[in-house]
Order: sequence, then structure tokens, then C-alpha cells
Amino acid sequence: MIGNDIISLAEVPSLRPGFVKKVCRASEWQALRESFSSHLAIWLLWAAKESAYKVYLKDGGEQRFAPKRFFFRVSKIMGTTILGNTQTPIDNYQTLLTIDKELIFAESWSNAAAYQDIIRAHFTFSSKQYQAQSFQLREGVFALIAQHFGLPEPLLRIAKNSLGVPSIWCGKTCLPLSISLSHHGYFGSFCAVGPKVLVEDIKNGDLSKAE
Repeated sequence: MIGNDIISLAEVPSLRPGFVKKVCRASEWQALRESFSSHLAIWLLWAAKESAYKVYLKDGGEQRFAPKRFFFRVSKIMGTTILGNTQTPIDNYQTLLTIDKELIFAESWSNAAAYQDIIRAHFTFSSKQYQAQSFQLREGVFALIAQHFGLPEPLLRIAKNSLGVPSIWCGKTCLPLSISLSHHGYFGSFCAVGPKVLVEDIKNGDLSKAE
């Protein structure tokens, strides 16, 4: 299972009194403030927890994003890349944070998901209008999945369940992929991961096991 988040730092507000206390505990913030500004540290924590929340939902978690219920632990900081894990009321998830100029990318995944098997892509939009961005993001995802697995792009679609968790379908078959989409400002991000055996079945054109 996987979840992601993207933050455009040009679009976030300045820190307001009390906001930090709603997002994190002092020890989480301090661990990042040793390497980054206070402003950047809080949004790194927000992105980490938002991406982990998406995995938490897929894992059967409650549909309520309360950042302070999650706890992010830094494992390693390598320049603008931060590796850690996010503790949730259900489980701990691996989390990777990447700072790219004015953007923060976050990915969280369950321990069963191998990082090297994650498919990912980032997009730049021409409009900030929500529907236009959603359309562009989906079209970009369909092109990526079609190319990666050799699937017919016109048959691909994304559906969400009652919790808003997305899945990707090829015709009447739900692909065995955990996917996550995010957009903010003029930017979007997508990632996906799936059981290696079933992913190989898709590449070989055998969708019967995914039905």
C-alpha cells in the first residue's frame, strides 16, 4: 500500500499561532528544525503525515485526518532527502520526503511494499482550476500506466471507494496496484505499487488474476 502528497511552498500560508501544536509534537518539529527552517519543517511534517494517512485509510483506518495522532521519526537526512517512518494508530509506515526547490514530495508505504518497485511521476499544470488539474493528472497517469504495462490507454479509468481511496481499472478489471494522487498549486504527483507477481502478470498481458 502506498500514499503520497505534494506541497507547493509558494502556496502555503505563513505559520499562525497554535498551528504547529495542531500538526505535531515538539520533538518531531525539533528533529527537523536542526536541519531546516521552522517554516519548512512544519510543512515537511504535514506532507509526511498526509501521505501516511492515505496508507492508513487503505489499512482500515478511520476517515479523519488528525495530524497529531501520527508521529514522524527521522531515520536519516541526506541533504534535501529525509527518510523516516510515520507511526499511526494502526501501524508504522516508511516515509520518504524530498525537497525540490519550492516543492515537497512525500511518499509513505507499508513495509510489504518494496521502494524500488514504486512507479512515480510528477506533473506541472497550466491552470490552478481543480477540475482542469484532475483531468490533466488522470490523463498523465493513464499514459504512464499504459506505457509501463503495455495496456490500452482508452480502457483505463480511476474509481474511488466510499472513503475516497482511488483504484485504477482496465475495462472491467481492477488492476492489482495501490495508487495515490496529489496536487497543489500548479503541480501534481502520482505513485503506484503492487504485488510483484501480479504486476508481472499485467506486464505479460494476463489480467485474469487481477479480476
